[in-house]
Amino acid sequence: KDILLNSFVPFMNTLDPEDHHRLTISLHDNKLLVKSDTAESECFEDISFAGNFVVDVNGSFLYQTVSAILDDIIRIRFSTESGTLIFDAHQFENQKALLTPIRRK
Repeated sequence: KDILLNSFVPFMNTLDPEDHHRLTISLHDNKLLVKSDTAESECFEDISFAGNFVVDVNGSFLYQTVSAILDDIIRIRFSTESGTLIFDAHQFENQKALLTPIRRK
């Protein structure tokens, strides 16, 4: 949870409200990259994910979703490449949250 939050919270105030507070999240070679039009952050910790994935989300909604989960470890699942992101607590039940991506530029 902290890894994800620390990857984008420092530049939340630079997100463009007219562009739905767009953040691009990409997973490639077990590395997490979060970027906006004005900033980017790469996580150098290993992320357990086999494959490559890129999605645009509303950064404000992402922050609210991740912050609401009462666990230090969260699981993120992808329904399809262009579908809903499913957030789930690692240890607590009934902590699921959904986040719909926004259309990629």
